[in-house]
Amino acid sequence: MLGYYDLEGDPIVDPLRSFHTSGVQNTWEYCFLIKNDDPSKYYVDLMIQLILKRYEDVGEYGSTGWSVKFIPGVRQPTEVEWAAISPGEAVPLGDVGTVDAGDTSTSIPVWVRVSAPFNAPAQIRDNQVIRLYYLEKNVI
Repeated sequence: MLGYYDLEGDPIVDPLRSFHTSGVQNTWEYCFLIKNDDPSKYYVDLMIQLILKRYEDVGEYGSTGWSVKFIPGVRQPTEVEWAAISPGEAVPLGDVGTVDAGDTSTSIPVWVRVSAPFNAPAQIRDNQVIRLYYLEKNVI
């Protein structure tokens, strides 16, 4: 099964849990890992996307001013790279494992950038969730 992990390899429940200081730096970036923990499975066509449960956040920054973007890779993305991604855009991540072996040692690093509106109050944003799309297959 695919799971989310921090950079130390510890499981995490919510990679979107961001921290912002009102009126100062309102962009938060974090790298997390996606990893397979089942050697009998492999995964193809992985894609990550932000899903919104309510419509007020639809569109770039929506009516709330919040934005979430994903970029895969080890290196922290530059401002130019972040600017090339639209908020909520589905991002391909590749495959984990093959028909011959379920890869449980390789992790896919994914950077997330959460931008909050100026002076946003502290809150838990239960409107946004990460959705991983993939095809799960059995190792032969």
